[in-house]
Amino acid sequence: MSEELEIQVLAISEKFNEKKEALKAFSEEIPEQSDLPTVPQDELMLGFIGTEYDVKGKDLNALTDAVQNRMIEQNKHIKKIIQEFNTIYETFQLLDDDYIKRISDSLMVARKANITALQGLEESKSYQENNKNLLNDVIKQNKDLIDVLKKHHDRLEDLETLENSFKDLQVQVNNSQNNLKNYLDEINNKSITEGNNLKLVVEGLETKLEEKQEEIVFLKKGFYTLGVAVVLIVLFLLFKGM
Repeated sequence: MSEELEIQVLAISEKFNEKKEALKAFSEEIPEQSDLPTVPQDELMLGFIGTEYDVKGKDLNALTDAVQNRMIEQNKHIKKIIQEFNTIYETFQLLDDDYIKRISDSLMVARKANITALQGLEESKSYQENNKNLLNDVIKQNKDLIDVLKKHHDRLEDLETLENSFKDLQVQVNNSQNNLKNYLDEINNKSITEGNNLKLVVEGLETKLEEKQEEIVFLKKGFYTLGVAVVLIVLFLLFKGM
């Protein structure tokens, strides 16, 4: 209900109450009852002999005045009754027209407000349900992502172990080269042929070492490429969930 409508309804309600109180006050105004004057039935003659009383002119005049006064008071009250019928008409006119119309309008406004509130409640429930489903999807995607990262983490640990093994092999090869070089220096004067053979052995070891290093580089590049692919997949899943 709007503020203007409430003010109008209250104003009409106040008018109605005023008319109702006026009718109540009028209903409690009952004209006072007064007895008409009477004459005695008997009259004492000479102070002790009872005779029938003769009505005198003054008695008739007193009765006539009393009747007229009574009629005047009754006419006033009848006139006031007729005037109060107008108050009754105005009271019911208020009920029939403005007051009932305002109440009807108020009920319609309240009904529309109630319908709007119910619609808002349904929309709020639907919105909450959609958010709940979206949150469940995001949680599931995050869980899948964690599982993928765990698998690649295990592969990374295996790759690090392999790289450490190759480092150990590098150290061993370096030590072997140093030892071999020292040994070649010692026997260089003994045999050129043996020296060349040993050189070929060393070159073969170096070739294997380079091949191992190339394998390590290839595995590193493959892992980085795999990591980039995983990040792209994660971003795609996140944007798709939004």
